[in-house]
Amino acid sequence: MKENALWSLIRRNIKGHCQRVENAVGLGTPDVNCCYEDIEVWIELKIVKGNLIYFEWSQIAWIKQRTHEKINGNVLIMARHKDDIIAFDARFLPTEKLKRKVNKAGLDIRDVNYIRWPKPYDWKEIQEYIY
Repeated sequence: MKENALWSLIRRNIKGHCQRVENAVGLGTPDVNCCYEDIEVWIELKIVKGNLIYFEWSQIAWIKQRTHEKINGNVLIMARHKDDIIAFDARFLPTEKLKRKVNKAGLDIRDVNYIRWPKPYDWKEIQEYIY
């Protein structure tokens, strides 16, 4: 499944105003912005390949700036791993464990505490996690 299919699931099942953000907004900006009941959240959508999630370095920089302790923005990483959806708070992105590549960084999901939702997805629980 591609990121676009994950976005379609979120768009259809998560309450509030959720919008896909075009890359033209700024380098590294997450894929989705959602707002519901005075809570705003940025979501970076990913697909797990094997046990790795790949990030552009600009995404890592954006996340680090937005989740800095003085800003404390809400940024989540949501990914498809096989048929499951996994998610974790980007503040806990273990940047010291990223596997460095020229233009990308790989994160082994076994290095992260994430929440997993198998099919059929519990959208009420996923929404509570997001907001």
